[in-house]
Amino acid sequence: MQAGVAGVKKWTSQLKTRCVKKFFDDHFIIWHLTIDESKDKKHLENPGVYQFREKFAGANQGLPSWLIFNSKGQLLADSQIRLFQTRQLKRLVLARFLSLTLPGLFSC
Repeated sequence: MQAGVAGVKKWTSQLKTRCVKKFFDDHFIIWHLTIDESKDKKHLENPGVYQFREKFAGANQGLPSWLIFNSKGQLLADSQIRLFQTRQLKRLVLARFLSLTLPGLFSC
């Protein structure tokens, strides 16, 4: 579990770097959910978080993980690199994401 916590902290800190912060702030709403806490910290977990993970990511999904929903609440992609529409959408999402992020990442 410790590796999962370290991964979440690293991922969260990377979202705040100047290279990508504006992109994520402009295009995404980020919600942090707390799950898989130790027994003495279970009170920190979000209500319903296990049902949420089971529904959208699967019970065995590791940490860190992410989900991308559209404005209608439909799941589009997840950290398992599954895209949930058509191949065309898959190409469009990946192409748009890369076109917006890669130039900024390499200019840091």
